[in-house]
Amino acid sequence: MSDVAASLQSKTGKARAVSVSELLQADATLNPSAKAQLRQLLLASWDSLPVRQRNELIQYRWEQVGGPELLPILRTVIAGAPNCNHEIDKLDRASALRRVYELAPLQGRELILHEITNPKGDIGINVLGLLPERELPQVEQPLIAKLKIGDADEIDFQLLERYGSERVLPEIKAIYEAHRGEWACAPHDAMVRYFLRVRPDYGVAQVSDALGQRKITGCYQFQLTALNENLRHPKLEQIAIGALNDPSPEVARNAAEALGKYGSVKAEAALGARLEKFHEHWKDRADELHYRPGAKPEVLAEIGLGQVLVQAISSGQAWFADEDTIAKLKELASPQMQAELDGFLQEIKRNEYGLNLNWWPEGTLDYSIGRYTGKGIAALEEKLAQFPAGAHLNLITTVAERDRHRTEFAELEDAAAANGLVLQIQTPR
Repeated sequence: MSDVAASLQSKTGKARAVSVSELLQADATLNPSAKAQLRQLLLASWDSLPVRQRNELIQYRWEQVGGPELLPILRTVIAGAPNCNHEIDKLDRASALRRVYELAPLQGRELILHEITNPKGDIGINVLGLLPERELPQVEQPLIAKLKIGDADEIDFQLLERYGSERVLPEIKAIYEAHRGEWACAPHDAMVRYFLRVRPDYGVAQVSDALGQRKITGCYQFQLTALNENLRHPKLEQIAIGALNDPSPEVARNAAEALGKYGSVKAEAALGARLEKFHEHWKDRADELHYRPGAKPEVLAEIGLGQVLVQAISSGQAWFADEDTIAKLKELASPQMQAELDGFLQEIKRNEYGLNLNWWPEGTLDYSIGRYTGKGIAALEEKLAQFPAGAHLNLITTVAERDRHRTEFAELEDAAAANGLVLQIQTPR
């Protein structure tokens, strides 16, 4: 790396750009002044890089290469042509807008508001929803006007879900009810989540109604997981528990998946009861639940239901499946699940779990601890509190990753200590 740095002045164009980007991504320690100088060199030779590589640096390597020196590049990308099909050889405006908002929040806010009111169709709610405001009254009427004339895209419904106020509830209700049972899944789910935010009782009623709307669309099969964290509402959780016994195995499967992700502790017993019922129904015909090419859709649906019930119980967010639980699952699960459950048992007996933390690509934490997965430091702390005292957690990371996410690593260490867990963090070079 020292040799590369020494040779920079003799390089031009793509050679210099590639060398600079590699230096910025290296694990070598660079002082702030050196980083700023490298970014200026990257700025000067940016256009010589292939578009695909420019996208990669903004999307996936920004924590290493990014800085305020590159704001002109980002603004140029945002002002460019939209990439509605998200082609890898065209510039990605969404990731550029996210980076501007991170570097210069006031500039980013103005650009996000402009994009909301003048959408080009290639930036989604994961970026346009970044603003801290709970509501944006100034965008409501233009969005509702598009809904009324049937000219709204999915992003318009999602923006109303994210920023719409209770003031426009009567108008959105009228639009929704005029086409009840006919909506495509994404617009329908966005409106239901909006209702749950501004008028929970009305939203709950629409969830219950939507599960019975089965003539025109198949959205009812995915309704419960589409609620996301809203499923933690006690009335919605009860609806999901009831749906475990729905005649449609697709609905029951979706309910099991939703309860595994978002259900409370009491959902574990409901899932167990449904699995016992499933086992009793199929115990004399278990061989029919083996996947075979050409199997009938109804059989495939039943196979999927059995698998998801086992997965939800063994990997639920709100509880820890101990040795007795896994042993009970082995009595009820299909033969295809036995090897996986044996692995879980060995993990529990060792009381040792691999821990993985990942912030790629958008900077939000995804974690896995053994068979458990989730998002965000709060959910991770909730899960750690369920592990038995003395459990060993093994995490492999890098010095750079630990430095970039120092606060979250500190919270992880505190949570592990508070729950009597042994956390081992390795940072091999």
